[in-house]
Amino acid sequence: MRRHRTTLIPLTAAIGALMTGCGGGGGGTAPAPAPPTTGSLSLDVTDAPVDSASRVLVQFTGVSLQPSEGDPIELAITGDTQTCQQLLDGTPPSATPEGEDTVRCIDLLALQGTESSTLLQDVELDAGTYSGLRLKVDGERGVVDSAIELNDGGIESLFIPSGGESGLKLNSSFDILAGGSSRFVIDFDLRKSVNDPQGFPDYRLRPSLRLVDLSESGGIAGVVAPERLSAPECTGDINTGGGYAVYAYTSTDDTPLGEEGSDNAPLTSASIALNNEGDWSYTLGFLPPGDYRVGFTCQASEDDVDNATDGILIVPSVDNPVSVVDGEEAVANFL
Repeated sequence: MRRHRTTLIPLTAAIGALMTGCGGGGGGTAPAPAPPTTGSLSLDVTDAPVDSASRVLVQFTGVSLQPSEGDPIELAITGDTQTCQQLLDGTPPSATPEGEDTVRCIDLLALQGTESSTLLQDVELDAGTYSGLRLKVDGERGVVDSAIELNDGGIESLFIPSGGESGLKLNSSFDILAGGSSRFVIDFDLRKSVNDPQGFPDYRLRPSLRLVDLSESGGIAGVVAPERLSAPECTGDINTGGGYAVYAYTSTDDTPLGEEGSDNAPLTSASIALNNEGDWSYTLGFLPPGDYRVGFTCQASEDDVDNATDGILIVPSVDNPVSVVDGEEAVANFL
C-alpha cells in the first residue's frame, strides 16, 4: 500500500507566513489611503449680447485665483495661441511655444445662450475656499489687442481699463471640494459692459461679470410672436433681429421690469434669432435655480446702461414668474 508523505511546518514558521500574506506588521490590515486634499477646477466664459457690434474680441492671457489665505495662484489658460490681430488677419491658432503662456482671442459675442469657451480645464488645486479671481487680458488704449468689430465692418480698439495691470476682478467666492470636480462659467454681460465714450477714439469694456456654478444652473427659453417685432414703437431691425432682447429679472413681485441702469435692472439678457421652425426664439442660459420674471423689448438698442430713464418699453411674459431648476430649461413665451 502506497503511503502519502505529510510535511510538518513548525508553528512559528506558519504564523510568520500568515502574517506575511496579510501584509506583515502588527495590525493585520493595510492602512487606509489618505483622504484627498485637492480637487479640480474648470472655468468657461460666456456672454450676454450687445446690439452695436458683430464681434467683441477679448485677448486673454491667464487667470489668477485668490485663496482665502496666502498668495494668488497664477494659471496659464487652456488651448493654442491666437492673438486678436491674428484672428482678424485670418491666421489660425497654433501650438503655444514651450516656456510661454497661451494667449487666446475669444469672440464673446459668439458665446450666447448656452454657448461657452473654456479658459481652464481640470486644473488641480488645493481644496478649500477661494475668495475671487482675476482674468488677465490685453486691452490697451489705441492698440488692437482686444477689439470690437462694428455692424458696418469697422474695427476699433477695445480699451479695458486696468485690464493689463490688475486684470478683470471678480470678487465672488467659490469652493474647491476635496476629491471633487468643479466647473464654473463667467458671464460677460456685454449689454452692460460695452460703450463708446464721447471724446475718445476707443470703445470701452467695463465688464459686468457674474460667476455661475454649472452644477447648479438652468435656463429659460421661448419664442416671440412676429407682431411684437413690428409694433409702432419698435426700433429693432426685423431683418436681422438686432435691437430686440429678452431680459431676465430676479424680482418676482409687482416691481416694474426696469431698463438697464435702473434700480430694477435685469440680471442678464438674450438676443433673439430665427430657429429651425422659422420662429423668433431666445435662450437665457447659466441661471442659478430660483424664480425669475422675463420681459421682451424691441428697443434694446436704445437702452443705455448709463441712463436709467431711456423710456424703454418692456413687455412681461404671460408665463411669469418662471421657475428655473438645476439642469432644466423652463419655458416663457411672448405671444
